[in-house]
Order: sequence, then C-alpha cells, then structure tokens
Amino acid sequence: MQAAHYAFMFLGFTISLFNARVFWALRRRLLVAFPRRGRALVWLCGTFCFVMLSPTLALTFGGLSALRAFRDLSPIWVAIAYMALQFGFWVYGASLALLSAPLELAMRWRQLTRMLSRDPQPLEDKPENPERRRALTRASLTLPAAIVATAGAGAVASQDVPRLGRLTLRARRESSELDGLKIAQFSDVHIGSYMSNERLEMLRERLLALKPDIIVCTGDLIDNELGQLTQATALLRGLAAPLGVYMCMGNHEYISALSSPNADVSRVIKPLRETGTDLLVNESRKIRVGSSHLWLMGLDYPEMRGLPPLLQSTTTRSFDACLSAVNDDGAPRIVLAHNPAQFREGQKRPIDLMLSGHTHGGQVSLGRVGRYEFTPVLPFEVYHRGEYLHEGRKLYVNSGYGGWLPVRINCPPEITLVTLQT
Repeated sequence: MQAAHYAFMFLGFTISLFNARVFWALRRRLLVAFPRRGRALVWLCGTFCFVMLSPTLALTFGGLSALRAFRDLSPIWVAIAYMALQFGFWVYGASLALLSAPLELAMRWRQLTRMLSRDPQPLEDKPENPERRRALTRASLTLPAAIVATAGAGAVASQDVPRLGRLTLRARRESSELDGLKIAQFSDVHIGSYMSNERLEMLRERLLALKPDIIVCTGDLIDNELGQLTQATALLRGLAAPLGVYMCMGNHEYISALSSPNADVSRVIKPLRETGTDLLVNESRKIRVGSSHLWLMGLDYPEMRGLPPLLQSTTTRSFDACLSAVNDDGAPRIVLAHNPAQFREGQKRPIDLMLSGHTHGGQVSLGRVGRYEFTPVLPFEVYHRGEYLHEGRKLYVNSGYGGWLPVRINCPPEITLVTLQT
C-alpha cells in the first residue's frame, strides 16, 4: 500500500509538470496575441487554472487519499469542473504535441538540406510581420477555447438523463409466455465518483418507469471504497421487479474489497445480497415465467489482480461453472458479464445473449464505422458499446451511468431495455 501511495504522488507530480508545460505554451500565445492586455490575461488565466487544478497538487503532496478528500468534501459541481478542466489540459497538450511534430520535422529537414547543400550559405529569412504573427496567434487560441468549451459541454452531458438503448432477443415460439418479457440493464454507476444522491434517484425512477420484469446490474456499482456500499444498498433496496433484481461482479467491486483487511470479498458480496439482489458469482438461475422459463447466468470478473490465487477466476472456468447447471432445453440463455472481452469465450459457448458494461462506451466518441468505435480513451478495445453479433450470439455493451471521468462526448449515459419476442 505504501508503494501505491508513492506511485500516486509521482503520478500527481507528472501531471502537474504536464499542466505547467501546457500553461506555459498558452502563456506565450497570450503575450504575443495581446501585447497590451497579455500580462493581465496571463495572470487571470493562471490564477483560474491554479485554483481549479489544485487537486492535482493535492495528489502530488498527499497521494490518492488527498484527492479523494477533495472529491468528498467539495460540492460535486466543483469536482466535476476540476476533472473537465484537467481533461481539457490533457487534450490541449496532446494537440500541441501532434501539431508541433510536423513543424519540428520540417525545420530539421530544412537544416539538413542546408548542411548538405553545395552552397553552405543559409537562406535569408524574410523579415517577420508582427501583425501577421499576432493574427495567426490569436487564431490559434480558438483551439484551447474550443477544447475547454467541449470539455465543459461533456461535463454537463455526463450528468444528463440516460438514453434508452433497446434490444430484441428472439425466443422459441413454444415459449409464448416469454413474449414481451422486459429486462432492464444498468451498469457502471461508480457510486463515490461524481455520483450524487439526486442522480441515483433519477436512475431508480428511470428503471422503475420502464416496468421491467427483470432488472440487472452488470457490475461496478461502487467505485473504490467499502463506505460506498451505503448508497449502493439503498439504491438496490429501492429497485423491484416481478422476476427479481440480479447483478454480477465488476472489477471495482473487487477494488473496493481490496481496500478491506485481507482482501475480504465477502464484505462486498454480503451487503449487496442482503438487499434481496441475487448477486451471481459464476452461478445460474432458472427463471420461470408460467410454464416457460429462461436461464440467467452471472460470470465472475476474470483474473483480478491483488486477490489471493484461490479467489482468482478465469472466463473459461466461469463459463464452465455457469453452464454446468443449465439444461439443454432450448430456453433463452442470458449471461451477465461485466467485461465484454469475455464474449471472446462466449462466442464458443451455447448462449443467446451477453449483457456487459465496463467500457463506458469510451465516454468520448468520434464516431463509429461498422462495429468499430473511434474513441481516444479506448483505441484498442474491440467491444465499445451497443450491439455485436457473432453466429447467432449477441453481445450488448451498456455505455454505463457513471464513470471515473465526468466527461461524455457523443456517448451519453445509458439504460438498456431488452425485450424478448417469440
């Protein structure tokens, strides 16, 4: 734990240096663009950025506990504004690096060609036009302004009403009593991370308004501490469905468990189950609907680092354990699995639908072509959000309701409604 503390302090130090470098680049542009008012603008922007990004300094000197204290003690809008501005600094810094690289290469190439030229005399540079330089610099300031405005809009969007994703699952005609059965899915609430009681109440109301027959949560209900179970259990107790409320484990349930002595996972599992929620850990349930039924399975989160070896699970073992209790009777087989990467194994198994979360949809989406989502947050992820189909097996990845980063761009919070049809 001591090593982790110093690792977070080093991370804060690195981010603080990055922020200082980005602000220095902004400072230079302000002084060039506004010769008369530049210094005043630098002081104004500098003070604003120093105050708003001070939590990063808290991380530098106090570690993760100091950053969490800021998040817990500050009004939620202050914490969200801090992360939105920090996100803007990351994007602006990356943009400067990408834009300056070609210019740097061009300058180096020019120097090389001069050195190799038969005429060693350097070319005379044209005298610089200060008005032109000032105009170009002012134009370049639209980039950070646009980035900050977009980050602010993304912060507002992260607190918006969840969109409703719809999915249809076919069942056998003989299972007529399953026709119209509704399953509401929510995922990745991340209680404790920019999640207010008002937002939790909105989630509860939206779920119940759908009048689902089954409600499922595909993990990451809490973020990183056992104390967050108080709000989590209150939310689960406020949910009710005729055929039950079910849940599977996410990686953040285990992260929270690792904060307890001896990595006692039961300190997370037990309170969740005491709410009446059926938490499935490599388990299956036969859910009867009249004379028909469906199978619901919950996979454990695979290979969670930090847990004792006996508590480790793999996707293969999880599927084996779940399917061992499922009859080959043609009834729909629905799997709850927090990580959509587990669908790679699911493609080989006799299942009909897997419901997942984990990715938050990437939170920042630049668009989608076919099954690939262009997102800078998860550029190499295969399954980002929405529906995927493989040889009759379906995967649906919920975009999540919360997140560790309170910014969403073209990727709103989501509740999923699955409807069975015969």
